[in-house]
Amino acid sequence: MPRQTELIAISALLMSSVALSIDIMLPSLGDIAAAFGLQQDNDRQLTIVMVLAGLTFGQFIFGPCSEATGRKPMIFLGLGIFCAGSVVCATAISYGQKSHNIYYDKFYDISSK
Repeated sequence: MPRQTELIAISALLMSSVALSIDIMLPSLGDIAAAFGLQQDNDRQLTIVMVLAGLTFGQFIFGPCSEATGRKPMIFLGLGIFCAGSVVCATAISYGQKSHNIYYDKFYDISSK
């Protein structure tokens, strides 16, 4: 029974991290634009593109690595990098730095898939 509880807890954490990060970000795009002084709507939409690009390209790295080393170590590695990337994004000074950090944050969050 403990193994099943651990599986359920890890699965819930992984699935909720992606949904939560996107659901928190979308309503605040206007605030992000105001905070970084963005003039064009396309600059705001770059954030969404970086999230999806990071999730997409992360599969090319984490897929083969999880098959070679096992899923559990890659899950915890991805979670650690995701948390660190989230802190870096939260403390970003410029929008360019934030977009770059979001790409890498989502790239490593792919281990939750």
